[in-house]
Amino acid sequence: MNMGYVISVIIGGLFLISAVVLKNNIFKSSHETTFHLVTNNEIDNIRQIISHDMRHVGFGRNNEIVQFNDSTFHFRAAADGELRDFSWTILPNGPSGSNPSLRFLERTGPAHDGTLNQQTYTFTVSHFRVVPFQDELGTVVSTSTEEVRSIWIELEVMSAEPIGTNSDGTFQYATSRWNKLFRPHNLNI
Repeated sequence: MNMGYVISVIIGGLFLISAVVLKNNIFKSSHETTFHLVTNNEIDNIRQIISHDMRHVGFGRNNEIVQFNDSTFHFRAAADGELRDFSWTILPNGPSGSNPSLRFLERTGPAHDGTLNQQTYTFTVSHFRVVPFQDELGTVVSTSTEEVRSIWIELEVMSAEPIGTNSDGTFQYATSRWNKLFRPHNLNI
C-alpha cells in the first residue's frame, strides 16, 4: 500500500469533516441570528403601538381608566376628536407549536389609518404585564383607577421554535424584552 495515498486520504477526510462542522456552525449561527432579528422586530412593532396608545391616556373630556390588572389595561380617551376605547389584554391561550410559553396579546382600539374604526390586532408574546402607580416615579402601586399617575409596562417576545437546548435538556428560545414607565402628562393633577 502506498503511504502517500493513505496520508492524503486521511488529510482529505479531516478537511471534509472540518468543512461539515464549519457548515453546521454557520447554519446554527444564522438560524439563531434570524430568530433574534424576528423577535426584535416584533417587539419593536408592539412597542410603537403601545407608545402611541399611551400618549392618549387621560386625554379629552370624559376620559377614564376603565380597568387594569396584570394582564389587562383598558382606558377611554380622545383620539381623532372622538372618545375612543383602547384595550390591551393578554389572552390565556396561545398558538399551537413547540413553545408553550407563547400567548396572544390582543389590542383593540382606533385604527392607525386616520379613520375612526375600532380595530383589533393580535400579537404573539410570552409575557405582558401592566402595573399602574399612584406617583410619577413608579414607587407606589395603585389600587384605584382614579389614582393612576404612571404606568409600567413589561413585554417579552420569544421565538416559536427553539434555537437550541439548555444544559438541563429544556429548549432555548430567542427572546427579546422591553419595559417602560409611562408618565402620561394628561394624568398629572
